[in-house]
Amino acid sequence: MKNNKLMMSMVTLCLYFVLKRFTATPDFLLGILIGTSICFSLIGLLSIERYQRLKKWKRRVLGFGK
Repeated sequence: MKNNKLMMSMVTLCLYFVLKRFTATPDFLLGILIGTSICFSLIGLLSIERYQRLKKWKRRVLGFGK
């Protein structure tokens, strides 16, 4: 599961570099892409315990948890 987050991070980072190099993509969209890549990297590097705590906190904040 966590490897998927790191894989998504690498995919979005590669997409960022390709778009930046070969297209005239607006900086706003490139910023969203690099931000997403950083978030996936940070989540992928968390331990399983901290990842579960983060998921539980997110559910509670969004009103899905009990």
